[in-house]
Amino acid sequence: MQFLQPQRLSCDLRDICAALESQIECLVGCNAYLTPKNTQGLAPHHDDVELLICQTQGRKAWKLYNPLNGFALPNAPSEDLDQESIGDPIMEVVLDVGDVLYMPKGTIHQALAQNEDSVHLTISTYQQWTWGDLASAVLDETLSATSEPVCLPLSLREELPFGFLSSVGEFTGTADGSKMVATELAKKLRDLADAVEQRVEIVQAAADTMAYDFLTSRMPPMADCSPPQEDPPKLDDRIKLDGKSYFRLLSVRFENGLVDDSVIQIVSCLTNDPQTHMMQYPKDEDTAAGAAGMDVDSEEEAVNTDMHLGGLCTEAADDGSLVFSMDSKRALLQIFHAANGVLVRDLRLSTDQLCLELSRALWEHGIIVIM
Repeated sequence: MQFLQPQRLSCDLRDICAALESQIECLVGCNAYLTPKNTQGLAPHHDDVELLICQTQGRKAWKLYNPLNGFALPNAPSEDLDQESIGDPIMEVVLDVGDVLYMPKGTIHQALAQNEDSVHLTISTYQQWTWGDLASAVLDETLSATSEPVCLPLSLREELPFGFLSSVGEFTGTADGSKMVATELAKKLRDLADAVEQRVEIVQAAADTMAYDFLTSRMPPMADCSPPQEDPPKLDDRIKLDGKSYFRLLSVRFENGLVDDSVIQIVSCLTNDPQTHMMQYPKDEDTAAGAAGMDVDSEEEAVNTDMHLGGLCTEAADDGSLVFSMDSKRALLQIFHAANGVLVRDLRLSTDQLCLELSRALWEHGIIVIM
């Protein structure tokens, strides 16, 4: 019996996943397995994630095999595999309660419960978190961009040659036609590689999109991670982020790809629902990430939804992000990059009142703490 993502209902498992996600900055899932004694629950197979097998009850004998046909680190799980196709095991081990077994993605495995019922947890991570996935994010960002610097090189924006489909394919066209197109595509991809190397903004945009997806999907902070503070910050208080991995500064981008230069947002995991963690529910398209993290239909919509707090504009979006006027950018960067905190009165804002307003807005939403 497989129980999906038990961390949704267990505070202890929730804290484990939250702690691991904070350390490695990647989603961490968990499944629980109950296997009756002397039985094998699953056929040999491999997964597309890094695995930590944690034995919690009974004993279970594991057999591990090299990746199928030597194909290491696959980005997709396998189907059930025939015993004859996987060769001899490279490792055999019996896990007792408290033992943990690590398997890199692509490791073929099978397990047999011993003379009593077995329960184990499988903690998994690094799904779709490879250089290839970053390259895919780069392509997505550059394909949708409408201006430099985050756009495809002109050579890749050109139309495919006339008759392309008739000349290229496994059972269509000719070898010469396929070779010619492959050579031309490789040349254009080298143009993209040059653009990535010369324009760091391309990778920054892709990383921001990946960060947005992570922050809006990950576990919120561990329970009782920070004790509540009764009094808001004062001018002489030193403040700092309440856990840097929980927050990220991002631009706000419209659906047409243009960036709103008047505002900046903080995206966090503070309002995420633990009971939906890693359950693959579809996200609302209206809050899907672009390179900036939060898309809105138009500049008019962005202005109309703002709530004014003194000289700062801030709004709480549906995804839990907070949007501030660009006047706050320098002060926010101070807070995000000050390893030892920063005095409220030293924030880079024009008046002490604005320093207090910004710090108290961040404090009320759990983004900063007083040192």
